[in-house]
Amino acid sequence: MRSANSINFHPRHQRATGVWPNYQSLTGLLAVLVIVAVGCATPPPTPPPLAPPIAGYIVGAPDLLLVSILPEPEITREVRVRPDGKISIDLIGDVQAAGRTPVEIGADI
Repeated sequence: MRSANSINFHPRHQRATGVWPNYQSLTGLLAVLVIVAVGCATPPPTPPPLAPPIAGYIVGAPDLLLVSILPEPEITREVRVRPDGKISIDLIGDVQAAGRTPVEIGADI
């Protein structure tokens, strides 16, 4: 007959103790290290191509232009070139923008 204080463990249910490591923990740690190493080895994305120089750029629809009329910073607008090739600016009206460089548009404004 068994005593009430005795507990019987099956060897498969006993946790390994001692100096040898737990192989499940090592496998998990190895998997994490491989994932981190692969993530660090991924090259950075390539940057977008550089914009063409402003001096030679020809404006067209549907370009978005930043128009600043100096010296007043209150007259700074972002305007989109319409399908008819014009932009609208407060106090000035419509200005032809398509087919021209930003320098030409600025001289006209």
